[in-house]
Amino acid sequence: SAGLVGLGCLAGILAWRKYVQNRPSFGLPDRVSLLSDYRNFWTVPLAESLTLLVPALLFALVARRWPGARTWFAAVTAFAALTVTTILFNYTWLHPVAVIALALGIGTQIGRLATTHADGFGRLVRGTLAWMIATVAVSGAGATAWHARSERTNVAQGAVTADAPNVLLIILDTVRSFNLSTYGYNRETTPNLSRLAARGVLFDRAYATAPWTLPSHASIFTGRLPNELSGDMQSSLDMTWPTLAETMGAHGYATAGFVANLGYCSAETGLARGFSHYEDRVLTRGSLVNSSAILRIATSVPQIARLVGYNARADQKDADRINSDFLHWLPSTNGRPFFVFLNYYDAHRPYTPHGQYDSTFLVKRRQLTRLLQNTAHQKKGLPPEAGALLTNAYDGSIAYLDNRVGWLIDELERRGTLRNTVVIITSDHGEQFGEHGLFFHANSLYTQLLRVPLLILGTGRVPAGSRIATPVTLRDLAPTVLDLAGRGGPGPFPGRSLSRLWAPGAIAGADSTPLGAELGEGAQLIEDFATRLVEMRAVVSNGMHYIRGLKDKRTGEVVEELYDLEADSLELHDLSNTEIGRQRLGPLRATLDSMVPLKLKTKGIAASPGAPAARPSAKPAARPE
Repeated sequence: SAGLVGLGCLAGILAWRKYVQNRPSFGLPDRVSLLSDYRNFWTVPLAESLTLLVPALLFALVARRWPGARTWFAAVTAFAALTVTTILFNYTWLHPVAVIALALGIGTQIGRLATTHADGFGRLVRGTLAWMIATVAVSGAGATAWHARSERTNVAQGAVTADAPNVLLIILDTVRSFNLSTYGYNRETTPNLSRLAARGVLFDRAYATAPWTLPSHASIFTGRLPNELSGDMQSSLDMTWPTLAETMGAHGYATAGFVANLGYCSAETGLARGFSHYEDRVLTRGSLVNSSAILRIATSVPQIARLVGYNARADQKDADRINSDFLHWLPSTNGRPFFVFLNYYDAHRPYTPHGQYDSTFLVKRRQLTRLLQNTAHQKKGLPPEAGALLTNAYDGSIAYLDNRVGWLIDELERRGTLRNTVVIITSDHGEQFGEHGLFFHANSLYTQLLRVPLLILGTGRVPAGSRIATPVTLRDLAPTVLDLAGRGGPGPFPGRSLSRLWAPGAIAGADSTPLGAELGEGAQLIEDFATRLVEMRAVVSNGMHYIRGLKDKRTGEVVEELYDLEADSLELHDLSNTEIGRQRLGPLRATLDSMVPLKLKTKGIAASPGAPAARPSAKPAARPE
């Protein structure tokens, strides 16, 4: 009963948050919520019941040996406290000591009430238990049926031509082009990508529209810039704009998504809209553990995790799992062309390459683990050795990922599927390892976070061995997919197909258009060492990278940076305070404001502020408490 009461309270809180406040559970600090997965309607009560089963048996034995009011009081107090704990532990901003103290206080008061009115309290528990169990059963069955119905409503609708190609969109989460040997990196990290590049078109300068997962993916799927979209740290992608999966499904394609980023690529983020099949969270022993707040907290202690044999990494979906799930689903298309989205998470922090790749670049795993565990406590930045240590692990992760992507493409070719498949390989954003005093992502708009790989393969549709130097934006991928699928025109998406850049007679650099990017204030809170500007925007135009951040929303004070991407690809020299830089700032400000307008509606802030304030220090800011 205690576990089910706790479940009901938690469900009410999260339902209000999700459906009234439009703040889905992926925005919670621990990104674990009752409403994040339809199966949680029965896995959460099961996990909580199993958690409380052991103390229940202990109290039953004690009650048989020492029956009486004191045992009854202790049992009710303990179970009420555990119920409150299961609710409050879902909010990590509450200190554990405060949670325990509050839970004990509430439990004690309920224990006193139950002791004073023992007969009535017992009747209440017995009378409501059956209803609670029935509610869980109906909720679980209803959520499962709703999920199945949602998949059925997204089945392919239109007719397809006999020569319609399959489309496979592969997104390598958190992979920047700077660390790929395909792009000139001094370590051999991507031999398979280089091999595949000889069979397609490689874009030297592809830019994401955001430096973190959700808005970047949303931009790829809709062709819209982040300022036009709702997807952010605490809000999902709404139904304002059509998605690529919806459009492909309407054209008769079987659509499916297989994602490993369970925080900001889950179905709850809105990225699943239009897919007839979408696999994010999987049901495992680890997911059952995570369904219980108490077990989740307990197994976060390494000693307890080892004692019960729990390994959090075992529940992460690696590239092999993504490949396996996709290939297992593939026969269900029954010959209908498919549009499939794969999201690989292996190059994301904590950078855990498999097998031989864990030591390919001399990764010191124990030292790396300690470093990442202590990241949240680093107030003055990471130690000097952090950059090299993190880079080694990152490179090994990329090498593993490259190997598994190469294997998948070879397997599709062995099956005969590849000859009529367009393959797009890219990333949603990059990563920082000390450049500009910053680490990780979602904290700046420097080129290390925006410049990503982009490779397009397609026998008979894409020329082999082509390399394009013209800067391009990932928001043009949606019209490109429609074009390569033979649907003509951009459809419901803005932008133009990238095929114009490899068409006969195309001149390198002649068709370059300004490329925009954005980072909202709230997103910066998910990463350490952010610059803490209220809002950041950037544009790449005519070989220049202009970044502008709003420092104070009350006064409109801004900071500006300007880099020459041709002469300074790593952006080591800010030109905003030089004579040549000042000459370029005016047109770039106007271009930025026309492409990426300010989201803020703060009184007194002009769209194009005047003289910029001095640049902030490159030293990393302290993480907010």
